[in-house]
Amino acid sequence: MRRLPVVLLCCLALPAWAASPACAVHSGVARVPLVELYTAEGCSSCPPADRWLGTLVEAQPEVAALAFHVDYWNDEGWVDPFSDAAYTQRQSYRVRLAKKKTLVTPQVMLGAQTMLDWRTPAGVNRALRSAREGAAEVELSLSGNVTGDRAQLQLSARPATGTTRTAAAEAAPMLWLALYQAGVDREITAGENRGVSLHHTHVVRKLAGPWKLDAAGTQGAVQIPLQGLDPAGLGVVLFAESAQDARTLQSLVLPLRDCR
Repeated sequence: MRRLPVVLLCCLALPAWAASPACAVHSGVARVPLVELYTAEGCSSCPPADRWLGTLVEAQPEVAALAFHVDYWNDEGWVDPFSDAAYTQRQSYRVRLAKKKTLVTPQVMLGAQTMLDWRTPAGVNRALRSAREGAAEVELSLSGNVTGDRAQLQLSARPATGTTRTAAAEAAPMLWLALYQAGVDREITAGENRGVSLHHTHVVRKLAGPWKLDAAGTQGAVQIPLQGLDPAGLGVVLFAESAQDARTLQSLVLPLRDCR
């Protein structure tokens, strides 16, 4: 089994576990789709997509959802505090992988599909049904504790039972971990959305990875600083995807409110 080096989202080394994990989740046989929204507070066409994502999360809690705030709107009169160049890089990577050239916001991605029409409910439901088809190709586990202003997590991933080494090698699975904030209300005072009150859903606050998932499995430990953030509103998504087309092989959601 491939063992990851300790993943540090802060500057401290992760100590050995002092107590049993307060929370633990494991993926099942069914695939859990991952919906990615690329958005920005400085983009006037993005608020409807932000609201749509919130509606989706409420209507389909079995879906993993992440809102990545990109940074290329920051020169248009409003700096988005949730934006990160790493999220722009992920969007660009996904677009190039799909053999496209243009980055747009808002942009919704589902598996290998990089331009999901989120305005068409029937089309979204068809895409989600398709993403759930077949047994998951990867098994995921997350466990850990939240102590003070720090989350300490252990993660593991391995090819699902019945997945051949050849198939796993062809899929070239990659593993990612995202910390999200479930809900954030914001008043925008400049830029295209000046004077608008925004509500964000599942805002990505940190992103770690990717790590290659080998045929024997992968495991590791993560320490995430939570200064200034209420763990009751935070969660993590662990997801595995193909490096060939970014098709989601499996995803797993762990609300950190369950880990205290």
